[in-house]
Amino acid sequence: MKKIETPEIVQGKRFSYFRKSKKLAQKEAAEFLGVPAYVLSNYETGRSEPSIVILKKMSALYQCSIDDLLDNENKESSYEEAHIYQEFIERVNSHPEEEREKIIDLATALAENYK
Repeated sequence: MKKIETPEIVQGKRFSYFRKSKKLAQKEAAEFLGVPAYVLSNYETGRSEPSIVILKKMSALYQCSIDDLLDNENKESSYEEAHIYQEFIERVNSHPEEEREKIIDLATALAENYK
């Protein structure tokens, strides 16, 4: 049986996703945010919600907007786009530098064609 997730749990998963996409442990992120690790864990599990001050720090740490952190209703959400972008970057970085430059040039040209 599929679990029904509350909006708080879905939101917490977004916080966790952005942290993990930056390859940060909870302890590392918590130190930057100025909160104990258990508090960050509570945010990521939906047991509590961060203040606007913490959201601003999360936004800076995870290099995303507060809207990206909070948005969970768009079908083509920034959350999914961030995941695709992160995966692309990891794949590109696995190639030698000369190939990376060609891939980036090609991706840039394709993006220009779809503006």
